[in-house]
Amino acid sequence: MSVTRNPVRYDFDDYVSYTEMHPDGAFELIDGVIYTLAPEGDSHALTRSGIYMYLAQHLDLDVYTPWSEVSFRAPGWADGPRPDVFVSRGPWLVDGKFSKRPTAKDIALVIEVSSTSRPKDKKRAVLFAKLGIAEYWLVDLTARCVLTYDDPRGEGDAARYRSTRQFARNETIASTSVNELTIGTDFLLQLAAT
Repeated sequence: MSVTRNPVRYDFDDYVSYTEMHPDGAFELIDGVIYTLAPEGDSHALTRSGIYMYLAQHLDLDVYTPWSEVSFRAPGWADGPRPDVFVSRGPWLVDGKFSKRPTAKDIALVIEVSSTSRPKDKKRAVLFAKLGIAEYWLVDLTARCVLTYDDPRGEGDAARYRSTRQFARNETIASTSVNELTIGTDFLLQLAAT
């Protein structure tokens, strides 16, 4: 007798429940399948954490909320993107109560840190453009540069960011979607390979 194996497909709510039951793990939901993520390297973890702390200290928290390693709901995505860091519109607290988990339409800026995953992270630019996310930054620790993407145009498979720039060390990036947010590339790339 032959048995065909069909994996169980999870939705976003199942994924959230699973991660809550396994708080010590790192997971990502891709096409309905929950995968365990490989351990995060020191340079990636420290850069991601540093960016999050910088945002928490420099954003107007009555207008924006920084997030790190959090999935969000997105139309057309079975996996719910889980960027390293992102900024959503709206405050963390509303009338003294925690706000809701953001959706793609709430997000102004996504930042990915790449040490070994640049091809995958560059492809995410197309996916974030499809979602209409105003701005995407890729902090490339291997190539020692920061790529910025903004002004998404088009729909579906034709969606692309209209503007792409590359920043090297000793430069300052000014966000096009988050008011008064500037950050030096030396800060972002301090753990880049030398």
